This record gives sequence, structure tokens and C-alpha cells, in this order.
Amino acid sequence: TTNFTKPEDIGLAFMIPDDMVAISIPINEVIGVSNLVEVGDMVNVIATFEPPQQEDAEAAAEAEEATAEAEEALIIVQEEITRTLLWNVEVLYIGTRTVTAQESDQAGGILGGGTERDTKAPDIKTVTLAVTPEDSEKLVFTEEMGRVWLALIPTSGIEKEDTPGRTFDNIFE
Repeated sequence: TTNFTKPEDIGLAFMIPDDMVAISIPINEVIGVSNLVEVGDMVNVIATFEPPQQEDAEAAAEAEEATAEAEEALIIVQEEITRTLLWNVEVLYIGTRTVTAQESDQAGGILGGGTERDTKAPDIKTVTLAVTPEDSEKLVFTEEMGRVWLALIPTSGIEKEDTPGRTFDNIFE
């Protein structure tokens, strides 16, 4: 038994495919397909973006004018859209970390959201995905600026399609 080691004891770096990076995003039972996503599964990452709020829209319009002067294009989300962002992504790890009371206090109770009577620390569940460096940027941007969902797919993957994305204008097509 001393000659054998469990893969999880070696470390995640040995599980990352060549030319890929590992990146983790927070999930819950809904985003994580009712907690059915497991290590080794394949998922598609679906992203939803909303138009900026009025104040942000005005700032974006000003930025667009400045950018036009610099001959660069600026894309502004005009309406809410949902689209498959990443296809056939391998799940490397699923983890849960319990937030300590001290971390919750340092975050101003945001992480805990409980009362003094509620002393159970919350758990933060994450999924670690193997993506290209370019896709890691897309994923982080979407996590920061939009919403992310995972779609569980067959282990053999599925063929990438050029989907139009969904908006209020085409949801029933």
C-alpha cells in the first residue's frame, strides 16, 4: 500500500490536460444540475448577460464615443441574452469549503447571511473546470459580469453548434 497513492493525494496539477488551465467557479444545486455533476463529467457553460442599468448605460455610451474616436469597437448588451459560451468542458474537481465565522465576520456577514442564533457556517461549493487560457478569460468575465449555468452532457461530448442565443425576441422560435 505504500507504493500506491490516490490521485487526489497527488494534487490537481497532474489532472490538468496539456495546454489547459484549471479554473473554479461557485455553483449551487441549480447551476450544478441538481448536484449531479461529478468529477470527470463533461459540461457546457451557458452564460446570461443583462443590459447595463441606466447609469451604467450612460457611462457605456460615453465610453463608446471615446472608443469610436480611437477606432475601436465597443459592444453594448442591448437586451438580455443567454447563449452557450463553452462547449465540452471537463470537470476536474468539485469542492466544498466551509466558511469560518471569522471569514464571515470579515465579509460583514455577507457570506453567512445568518443571525447570531444561526451559528452554522455556510458552505461555498465550487466546480473546477479544464479550459483553454482564452476560455478562462471568458469564464471569469461571465462570472463577474453575468450569470453562469452548467449543462451536463454525455461523456463523449456533443458537437458544437452555432446557436443564435436566446432573447425575448427569439425565445419562441
